[in-house]
Amino acid sequence: MSIKLGQCWIARLSKSEIAVRLDDYSPKGGWTARSLSHGRRVWIRQPEQLIHRCDENGLHIVADETEPNRRSKALPPEQVVQEPTLLKPEITPAIPKPAPAQAATLLDATVAVLRTSRSGMTTREIIEAVQEKGLWNPGGKTPWLTLHTALSRDIQTNGSRSRFVKKDRGKFALR
Repeated sequence: MSIKLGQCWIARLSKSEIAVRLDDYSPKGGWTARSLSHGRRVWIRQPEQLIHRCDENGLHIVADETEPNRRSKALPPEQVVQEPTLLKPEITPAIPKPAPAQAATLLDATVAVLRTSRSGMTTREIIEAVQEKGLWNPGGKTPWLTLHTALSRDIQTNGSRSRFVKKDRGKFALR
């Protein structure tokens, strides 16, 4: 039995037989192969796992009988769905609404709030003040942790050029 790279074989892997293409020699012994049914890499440990070589007709039979793996995103050839072409409706331009006076980012809103503070504020206090002034609207469950991360990252990244400085434990102020 002559086994060469690039050949397609029916191989026994665990309890099933699948079509594979031999890709490379494995450093552990045997071969690494690619499953032709689901595309995953498999390891052929021993030549006894290779049942018989597939010719061109055998591969077509295997391909026709193979159903995609449940995780596969490929559809069988007969189930390929063509997207319907829809006529685009005419779009009427919307009249823009005046935007509320919100800061561009959370850090910009933090600067506006910290200008009024003399001794620094915790991130929870900053978030409450930002919300009261309507400068920023949080979307997450823990906006104070998001702010703490953003402030810490800004201080670490910019160093002495950062707009913020860490005061006492958990308190931030402007530089």
